Amino acid sequence: MKIDKKCKFTLHDIVYFGEFHFTCRFISKNKDVYFNNGAVTRCQCILEGNLDNMDLNSLLTCQGKTASLALYMQSL
Repeated sequence: MKIDKKCKFTLHDIVYFGEFHFTCRFISKNKDVYFNNGAVTRCQCILEGNLDNMDLNSLLTCQGKTASLALYMQSL
């Protein structure tokens, strides 16, 4: 099987773990970064900024928790 198109993947979600609890960040199509902690914020997501203005170190940790999973989605 030959694939002529190059696949592009974009960062979509980051899951963090610490203190026996998971939190996450969602990245929208326009690269806005939202934080959610279901135990505290419930279904409300908090806008933290834009991915283009965040450095890698700020994405590796979130409110004292360490990034455990990065979810990428294929863009066509």
